[in-house]
Amino acid sequence: MKTTALLGRVLGSLLLLAPLGACEKDGDAQANVAVLYEQTYCLDRWGGAYSPDELITKATAYLQQQGIALTNARAASERPAQLCNACSCKSGVVLRGSVREQAVPALLELGFERQ
Repeated sequence: MKTTALLGRVLGSLLLLAPLGACEKDGDAQANVAVLYEQTYCLDRWGGAYSPDELITKATAYLQQQGIALTNARAASERPAQLCNACSCKSGVVLRGSVREQAVPALLELGFERQ
């Protein structure tokens, strides 16, 4: 009888503590913010990229050097390219990913947008 009561208390305690771990994981998920960057012809801080894959590689490496982890990075031609010759003109390729909330101000300074 004592063993059954003790086992019941242990299981009851574990059931009470289980949601605490779930809350911690939910908090981590909420800490991620979706961001995007519209590639320019020649003003990107990480240098020129001639394909979406190269853009991902160069941008994530540059951001890591700045102490920013861009996760779930993907890039694709999503918009029409601007027809102009200025470096600031957009190529139509958009880089998307997720970062921690605390990295957003630094990314906004680099030309990223919060989604």
